[in-house]
Amino acid sequence: MGMPSLCNLLLGFALLCFLSLGGEAAPESALIGGLPGFNGTFLPSTILGVVSVNNGYVTIDESHGKNLFYYFVVSERNASEDPVVLWLNGGPGCSSFDGFIYEHGPFHFETNRGGGGLPKLYLNPHSWSKVSSIIYLDSPAGVGLSYSENEEDYHTGDQKTASDTHAFLLKWFEQYQEFQSNPFYIAGESYAGVYVPTLASEVVKGIDSGAKPTINLKGYMVGNGVTDPEFDGNALVPFAHGMGLISDDLRLVYPAREAIGILSMKAAESFLVKSTRQDDCRLGLDLDALNIYDILEPCYHSPEAIARSSANVKLPLSFRKLGETERPVSVRKRMFGRAWPYRAPVRDGNVPLWPQLMDSSGIPCTDDEAATSWLNNKAVRKALHAIEESFTWELCTGRIRYNHDLGSMISFHKNLTARGYRALIFSGDHDLCVPFTGSEAWTRSLGYTILDEWRPWFFGGQVAGVDDLVLTAIGFSFYFFSFLLVALFCLLALAQAAPKEALITNLPGFNGTFPSKHYSGYVTIDEKEGKNLFYYFVVSERNASKDPVVLWLNGGPGCSSFDGFIYEHGPFNFEANKAGGGLPKLQLNPSSWSKVSNIIYLDSPAGVGLSYSKNQESYVTGDRETASDTHTFLLKWFEKYPEFLANPFYISGESYAGVYVPTLASKVVKGVGAGIKPIINFKGYIIGNGVTDKEFDGNALVPFAHGMGLISDDLYKVFGALARIKDISIEMISNVRSTCNGSYWNPIQQDCQELLNADIADLNIYDILEPCDHSQEAREKSANNDRLPSSFKTLGETAKPLPVRKRMFGRAWPLRAPVIDGIVPTWPQLMKYTTVPCVNDEVATSWLNNEAVRKALHVTEESFTWELCTDRIFYNHDLGSMLNYHKNLTARGYRALIFSGDHDMCVPYTGSAAWTRSLGYKIVEEWRPWHYDDQVAGYLQSYEHNLTFLTIKEVLYEINSELNLKESRREW
Repeated sequence: MGMPSLCNLLLGFALLCFLSLGGEAAPESALIGGLPGFNGTFLPSTILGVVSVNNGYVTIDESHGKNLFYYFVVSERNASEDPVVLWLNGGPGCSSFDGFIYEHGPFHFETNRGGGGLPKLYLNPHSWSKVSSIIYLDSPAGVGLSYSENEEDYHTGDQKTASDTHAFLLKWFEQYQEFQSNPFYIAGESYAGVYVPTLASEVVKGIDSGAKPTINLKGYMVGNGVTDPEFDGNALVPFAHGMGLISDDLRLVYPAREAIGILSMKAAESFLVKSTRQDDCRLGLDLDALNIYDILEPCYHSPEAIARSSANVKLPLSFRKLGETERPVSVRKRMFGRAWPYRAPVRDGNVPLWPQLMDSSGIPCTDDEAATSWLNNKAVRKALHAIEESFTWELCTGRIRYNHDLGSMISFHKNLTARGYRALIFSGDHDLCVPFTGSEAWTRSLGYTILDEWRPWFFGGQVAGVDDLVLTAIGFSFYFFSFLLVALFCLLALAQAAPKEALITNLPGFNGTFPSKHYSGYVTIDEKEGKNLFYYFVVSERNASKDPVVLWLNGGPGCSSFDGFIYEHGPFNFEANKAGGGLPKLQLNPSSWSKVSNIIYLDSPAGVGLSYSKNQESYVTGDRETASDTHTFLLKWFEKYPEFLANPFYISGESYAGVYVPTLASKVVKGVGAGIKPIINFKGYIIGNGVTDKEFDGNALVPFAHGMGLISDDLYKVFGALARIKDISIEMISNVRSTCNGSYWNPIQQDCQELLNADIADLNIYDILEPCDHSQEAREKSANNDRLPSSFKTLGETAKPLPVRKRMFGRAWPLRAPVIDGIVPTWPQLMKYTTVPCVNDEVATSWLNNEAVRKALHVTEESFTWELCTDRIFYNHDLGSMLNYHKNLTARGYRALIFSGDHDMCVPYTGSAAWTRSLGYKIVEEWRPWHYDDQVAGYLQSYEHNLTFLTIKEVLYEINSELNLKESRREW
């Protein structure tokens, strides 16, 4: 296994490939070259040659000719990494150009006061494209510019709309492959309080079922959203009383149930439906004269709308009387999200649309002339690629027939948040249609622990609202545009800072500046036992808020993950002090995994490295307990570092971590499924030369030795793999069975083992091409140890320049043998308590046991003297073969990268190749070379369910170039 130091470059490259972007550029046919009314230059956003703005149709049903229209604005900040946000306006039946033109789109629209001309467009300083790429979608078909050639498609509902929009997303991401890896969020307002969680749930189901392409959903945002008939309906009275709209006496007529003012549905119907018809029920009389969408403002609407609405007795009085004001108003004082219906919850069944409710009159309380004139202009529609089959644009249509068929949204929110998806629920605090009191109440009803008590939040140095589980915006009409931008920041931004007491400010031996923040310390996973696990956390040097968090585990069992930190892919290279006795010098490692990820190095289980327990019984452990303890560590670690909770999370390790990784991953997945908080955003795992299964691991040696030219053809036939060798006679098979009991990893006959040992005993089994450097002390101790292969006793005598340490890759156990159930001796126990042979770990030992270093790392006095591999623990392999774990994890769509050094004879690549193939998945990419610096770096084979097996060539030792970490299309 002993891959050379340059292998770390390759592992970094492999990690980058595993986590990086892929795909092709967006469709040029959708690119918008210019927009009538806008004379400036499009926003300065570029990715893969695609500039600024794209739009067009996605056909989601070829047989019906069902086409959904979208307008896509690329982020102005960092398009390759910023989130992609889907925006949906409500209604149902209202176009998302409402959000584009009047809310957070890239332009402001100024009407032509001369009349008849197109509005002028100016760049919007509050556009969401400042921080994200955003898709404005007209959905369902029949809304805005979306259409179908089959009229039956205009009869739809919640379930069908969610399914259709999910189909749109899958096809959209096929067209815009370069955005597939970006975090994805769904956002909307009002009736999109139904659209958003139902679509999010549909996306999650697609992810679970392996629908391609995999959408990188991170969360969702809902503003003043329709949610639940009880909570929506019962929110009005507490809101009206709190705003001083009804008296204390009238408030008592509609008593609050419990503390949040929830009334029975019967009572709600009484004041919501009958209040304007009953003389003894004054609630309606007190509220009808208000603009229910912003109680502080009059409502501006066009003269045509005023004339139509004045005779419509179905309209609240506020719609007929308002608009008569000399106060300057914007282009449109809008109805927030086209909420439906007036001060009433949405119930199951048919949902009348605005035009249907208004007897097909114009929508009141609005002037949508700017949008209507612009979107129906022939030149504009040509620029937008709107085809002739699409309709005349209307803000809200009466064309569709819509059925509310998925009931309350509470269970949708519960399921999504329990799985760790981020949710921002916000409300304008003077909205009387879907009052903040209802949104606040239903978010609280989910029963989650409050992490941040009700407090003000600020914008422009002023209180902009208050937040708890729901955000509110003060002075909604005036703060609306800037508030929405701030709201998006709230959804996408980091949570809290990492614990300051864990911050590392300096490290003895290093005189430079850290390229990113480093933290270290302990997580107590069992207060009663005093069980503490030590970690070192390196923040990504690239983009900490978005890059994956990777947990690294070294093997053994019983070996410290500082092995990986110091000798493999940590942030530093360690150079021994040639004068002797002093600390090693630290220099930045250009191949550190922290170039592309946040990485946690963990000493596990307790008793290993710097981890310890106050109860000695904790040092008797095994696979099951280690997985459980490490899962507990992760839960507590993410509580300490909540700002990384939304980042993709991967588990990685080598050698005996071939057991640690899949068992821990399975524990994490069970925790996610059970809703254990915090929800870990687990995405996949990486294993190098990993112990997996006694049959595959044991039976890998002979094919490997023969393939490498270590044993003859004749000897190979004696030890031939029964299932894989085609030219063995029945007689030969019989001889193998009788001589070696049909298994060449556990032969009964001693002469069978000796036959093989005669040819390979003098090789360095961790890297058959290299000698093995170890300390003089180790050589002396191992010389008299008859349990060691002779390779450990004789190697190291070479004049060839060697790095600080020619390491045993991952401390694999045991020597050329599979791991079987039961007690697994640690290296020191096996070696009669000597130091580990074939190694010189003086650099790590001297550094980690230096008093100044330990103080800088926040190591407590209770911890032990650091050893690379300890004999302190007693470890039991109690979970058997890992094949079922891999099968279950990959079948659920979690990504898996299995890699091997191709000259490792301890856990040969032939075994890893065989067991990955044995899972029975369809091969997506046949065995082929992959390249680094224009040379073959190894070989790979990819399978369905995101499984990849990859080898790394030993010849890379001769390559002296460094890894180019520049992000590009992946080679594999």
